[in-house]
Amino acid sequence: MEHFQSALEAFDADHSPQGRVLRAGLNLIDTMGVDSVTVAAILGEAKVARGTVYAHFGDVFGVFATAWSQLGAPWLRLMMTAPDEDSMPSNYRSALVQILCAARRAPVLNEVVQPDVDRVWSELDRTGSGSEIRALWLLVMRLARDLSLPAFPEAVTLNPLIAVVAAMPDEFVVQYESATRTADLVELPPVLSPFESETDDITRRLMKAAVEVVASSGLTSASMLRVCRSARLTPGAATPRFKDLRALHAHAFGVSLADLVRQNAAVVAKTRELLVSDQSAAITASSLAPQRAQWRRYRQEFHIASFADPDLAAMMREAFIATDEASITAIRATGAPESLLPLMVLFTHVAAAGVGAVDGIGLPLANIDDRPVLRWLLDTLTGTHAAGTAQN
Repeated sequence: MEHFQSALEAFDADHSPQGRVLRAGLNLIDTMGVDSVTVAAILGEAKVARGTVYAHFGDVFGVFATAWSQLGAPWLRLMMTAPDEDSMPSNYRSALVQILCAARRAPVLNEVVQPDVDRVWSELDRTGSGSEIRALWLLVMRLARDLSLPAFPEAVTLNPLIAVVAAMPDEFVVQYESATRTADLVELPPVLSPFESETDDITRRLMKAAVEVVASSGLTSASMLRVCRSARLTPGAATPRFKDLRALHAHAFGVSLADLVRQNAAVVAKTRELLVSDQSAAITASSLAPQRAQWRRYRQEFHIASFADPDLAAMMREAFIATDEASITAIRATGAPESLLPLMVLFTHVAAAGVGAVDGIGLPLANIDDRPVLRWLLDTLTGTHAAGTAQN
């Protein structure tokens, strides 16, 4: 915490033209989105000469990379270890989240972001058996919350849940650990493409191409022409089906989300003999399947773009809410307490954003056993810990 505070104070205390450019860059990411900030916008915000940006930073991504180099590692360490990260200004946090997620498709950013990710992870205190699991889960949940705020402002209600994870002592990880991983307990159903059930070949090709283009380059870099080229179709073939690219994205996003819920329900059906926490761990394992990697990147780009696009955030929210009934049915089938259903549904809406972000920066999320955290959460939320303590 002290390391972060000193880095933040030094960042805010730099009143040179370069320092003003860096703060302007982060503030504009928060309001405009990481892919929409321009040199002109930074100049207007920072009130500096044009040469300041080009001479010292090269371009906007150079500004972002330099800002990350000063704040990124301390912020990432805070997100992974600290029980309380409220000291982080919300505008800076939003900007750093977007930089972290955009780095995988922006070489200038990746050159500074990935080494910091690797360094923070290597320096993680591993004196306790649960430190790695707790750190990954804190990062997943905090990124999930922050990435989802434009579409789901109520994601802040996950803060008490995050506090529960932060308070998880190592001995509970040991208590809940098992020699057999959830994925080994049952044969999970195969992960299928969300578009295979589409009977219209052109619509299916357009949806698959939209996912490919957005996942590789970002939402703002996509165009209907580029999507059609990727699908090996003419724009004339797309027009009768989708009036514009936004309509195609809305359809593909909704279809993918609904199919994800259906596949999660299939996992529940396969694991209904297990504990609720173990069923949830099986769903997490299924969501991290390599076949879903491109969909995770596609969805992540929607979350990034939604910071600067209220209409996109509203579309995402509508698509998520459309899956509520199916999600409630699937969660209820696990035997979860009725009182927890609203919180668990909200968690299904936002968790994938954090899972995709952490997996995308190369941290070993797919290699850990999630059951200790999930059992700790369930026992805490249902009061089992308190009851056990009283009995002891």
